[in-house]
Amino acid sequence: MLILNITSTDPAGSVMNLVKAVNRYTKHKARLITTHRILKFDFDYDIWQVKDDLNEVEYLLNNADVFHLHKIDEDYILYDRFLVKDFTKGKPIFYHHHGNKIFRDNPEHFRWKYKMKNAKVFVSTPDLLRLIPEAKYLPNCVPINDVRYLPRGRVKKEKVVVGHCPTNRELKNTELFIDTIVKLKEKYDIEGVVIEDKTLKETLELKRLCHIGFDHLGGYYGLSALEFLSMGIPTVSGLDELNKTQIREFFGCSEIPFVIANKDNLYKTIETLIKDAGMREEIGIKSRKFMERYWTEKYIANKYIEEVKKEC
Repeated sequence: MLILNITSTDPAGSVMNLVKAVNRYTKHKARLITTHRILKFDFDYDIWQVKDDLNEVEYLLNNADVFHLHKIDEDYILYDRFLVKDFTKGKPIFYHHHGNKIFRDNPEHFRWKYKMKNAKVFVSTPDLLRLIPEAKYLPNCVPINDVRYLPRGRVKKEKVVVGHCPTNRELKNTELFIDTIVKLKEKYDIEGVVIEDKTLKETLELKRLCHIGFDHLGGYYGLSALEFLSMGIPTVSGLDELNKTQIREFFGCSEIPFVIANKDNLYKTIETLIKDAGMREEIGIKSRKFMERYWTEKYIANKYIEEVKKEC
């Protein structure tokens, strides 16, 4: 089975991660056409900016068994030549939402459209199920065995470093994080780092130097948090009950290693981790083990294939 993913931009490189997982851990093949790349982030890609030779694009469109569309629909025209819906007739189509602002601002538009098509929809985080309850939760994966995502093999800086990597400051409580770090620095010799506008390589290098990671307090988690967990770094997040329940059900786990916080106790939560190196180490070890046992590429890829095969 050939699954063709198409996206206008690959959010945080998450689509490419899924494509790689399918190709590594299942007998099926996945490909990705990305029509626009945000070059400064330098995420991996498969096919992008084809100008002179469109043969491979046409071949994939003709031979795909399944279409998986991210941030586009069937009316999208690839390279001013290929209308996607000309190739999808009689083939399963999956739509996938990663929580971008266009979807969050008008979810009913998309929900109505998918109902009319009787379409199948994936969402990357459980909070989006509130906006489109008919969807299936499919978590993003990270390549936890890539050396860039492993815990560091040497002692980190003596000064405690608290890191935060927002893709959207408004959604990720960045100003609250900065204010909290400023207050903590009045009492502790720490460093707060906001990691943004970096390449993926630079981002991962900076994150691995952190002792504590801050995700955000929006109720769900970001891909950034999964990277922190994979690196064995205690990760502060505002997961709500829906998100915790969906994660437990999807992975069949009882405990989730996120350090849960809210706006009222964020200072105290980070302060406790700053003061207790033993607690940081214990939570960090549990975080890495959790990713190794549950949140694996192989598990997510196979659950994904199970859902896809239902429509084939």
